[in-house]
Amino acid sequence: MVENKRLSEDSRAIVQNAFVVTDIHRAMRAWRSAYDLGPFFLMENVTLESLHRGTPVTLELSIAMAQAGAVNVELIQQLNEVPSCYRDVYPAGGGGFHHVCMIVKDFDNTVARYQERGFELSLEADIGIYRFVYVDTYEALGCHTELVEDAAPIRQLYAQVRDAAEDWDGSDPVRPMYPSN
Repeated sequence: MVENKRLSEDSRAIVQNAFVVTDIHRAMRAWRSAYDLGPFFLMENVTLESLHRGTPVTLELSIAMAQAGAVNVELIQQLNEVPSCYRDVYPAGGGGFHHVCMIVKDFDNTVARYQERGFELSLEADIGIYRFVYVDTYEALGCHTELVEDAAPIRQLYAQVRDAAEDWDGSDPVRPMYPSN
């Protein structure tokens, strides 16, 4: 039996809820319409070299982020048809709630603790400025769990999205970021 070591405080703080969508632009309009949520920071046509359950895959994604109070909301549209943690839950044409995200200081040990508890990594990526994994907690929790290595660039991105939402007046609702077409 695996010893039940307690996760660190930061490894239990959910900073984001993420949703798989079929049309990122329609989804951003829907979130703005329903919740007055915005502005959205949009990264279109992102190529991500990753591992899906240990097998190399090249994901093509569009990603949008906005802030809803203390929680970041991420919308993810998979643009290509390769196996992925997104397609594991939602086949092409489907979408909905997918994962929660935590930024963790002790990345390697936190990932190891989830694996010791029997959870499989459904996505692994290193984009050079930080690493992240998706832990397949779907059967236990009804969603995946994303663990992001605590690093200045990810903290800056979250701060940019949060700060823009504080006094947002509804103008400039979609703010393109890198890469873009």
